[in-house]
Amino acid sequence: MKNFNVVLLPPIELSKALTDYSQKNFNSLAKGYCLSDDVLPHITLCQFKALAKPDIAMNDIKMTPTLHSYLLRMGEGQHQGYAWAELAVEYKEWLLHLHKYVVSKLAPLGVEILTKNYTPHLTLCRIDAVNVKEIKNLKIPSEFYVPAKPWTMAMGSSDENGQYLGVIK
Repeated sequence: MKNFNVVLLPPIELSKALTDYSQKNFNSLAKGYCLSDDVLPHITLCQFKALAKPDIAMNDIKMTPTLHSYLLRMGEGQHQGYAWAELAVEYKEWLLHLHKYVVSKLAPLGVEILTKNYTPHLTLCRIDAVNVKEIKNLKIPSEFYVPAKPWTMAMGSSDENGQYLGVIK
């Protein structure tokens, strides 16, 4: 089974800024997840496993989510012993409806849905939990929090940590 994500991708300028920020502040501490040229910033709508990419159309949906705060989340299950540095996404009803819509399109195809408790966020990196003090008080650039151009929905490959590795055509 292969890992896939349906995501919202930020505009190119914001994507580059998020990646540059992550590389500068987290790369030396990252363990299995850090934004880079190969790991793209995104807000996950649904993670799933399938034998092959499902044949469903990705509508030309463009939304403008708002990132609103920096948070550190301790890992659970397979991520025990790690911490995730994330940007929270402002709660919007349309985002939850979009998540449910994507799941409703994928579930009948027999894929294994991995997104159980949907909490929209944008992951910057994963580190060993013992290093949380190193990144606890980072300053996040204010431009990350200002809604700009719309984000685009896409489906792509991912890994077991949810790193979005690129759009599948």
